[in-house]
Amino acid sequence: MPLIDNLKLLQQVLVLKNNRKAQHKDERMRDMIVKPVTFMSEGMQLVGMLHLPEGKKKSPIVIFNHGWTGNHLESHRIFRYTCIELCKEGIAGLRFSRRGHGDSDGDFSDITVTGEIIDLKAAIDFVCTLPEIDAGRIGVIGYSHGGTIVICHAAEDKRVKAVLTWASSSGDPLERYLETEEGRSRLEKWKKGETVTFSHVFTGIWQLKAKFYEDLVENHDKFNNLNRVKEISPSPVCFIHGENDPIVPERSSYKLYLSAKEPKELMMIPGKSDIDMHHWRDLEGTAKLYKETVGWFKKVFFTPEKVKGTSTKWQ
Repeated sequence: MPLIDNLKLLQQVLVLKNNRKAQHKDERMRDMIVKPVTFMSEGMQLVGMLHLPEGKKKSPIVIFNHGWTGNHLESHRIFRYTCIELCKEGIAGLRFSRRGHGDSDGDFSDITVTGEIIDLKAAIDFVCTLPEIDAGRIGVIGYSHGGTIVICHAAEDKRVKAVLTWASSSGDPLERYLETEEGRSRLEKWKKGETVTFSHVFTGIWQLKAKFYEDLVENHDKFNNLNRVKEISPSPVCFIHGENDPIVPERSSYKLYLSAKEPKELMMIPGKSDIDMHHWRDLEGTAKLYKETVGWFKKVFFTPEKVKGTSTKWQ
């Protein structure tokens, strides 16, 4: 193919990439730009998706942190749909996979909580370089295990102006392994330097090396989110949990709420005992999750004078 034809083809591709609104058939995506992004964390490339409201010069942003063995989409694409709803209200979103997850570099067997916290910091560093983002209005969402990650990092990084968790675990993660026979078995193997193999009901078979345990032992006070959540104030925090959660009991978010300083909110979304509310396998409950999440960030970013004191809400 002649050089001139190659240049024309390249030009057409660039036009299509930069005009996604005009080409997109999904009506929900017509007022936003969605593009894959990569950034580095300790020499590893992390992969994510950036959602930007179209036509805004400087938008606040919410960074999503997935759960245990999850990725930048999460259960039934819940991160993606939440980003879409945020964008409709003028709030950007970054959902990314931590090291060893999704398409990001690294192997899951090598992860540590320290490394996962470093990955969140790298994500914040990245969005602060983007001209479309207001670096003074950065929020984070942590889902399940991701709740510990965002709380522990936000306690130290004052660039984070809003913290929201979905179904977060609470307390010392090392102690939680002592609560079940399976957890105690893992601890015994790690103490011997062995690699633990385990299965996840939705994501399959995984392995985890003993350095994960060693990191918990060395930093268990640092990773106790019941203590660290107190350090986030004066930035607001919000804890959302589904009723009858079979994986992380709702009392976990209640403990975080009691431990946190003002301003703080707690929201419990009702669920039936036979529905998995940890993975939001309920259409009505998921719709409420979107509504409350987006509404809270709108209030924090656009009417901060309304964010004060304490609040609890049972749907």
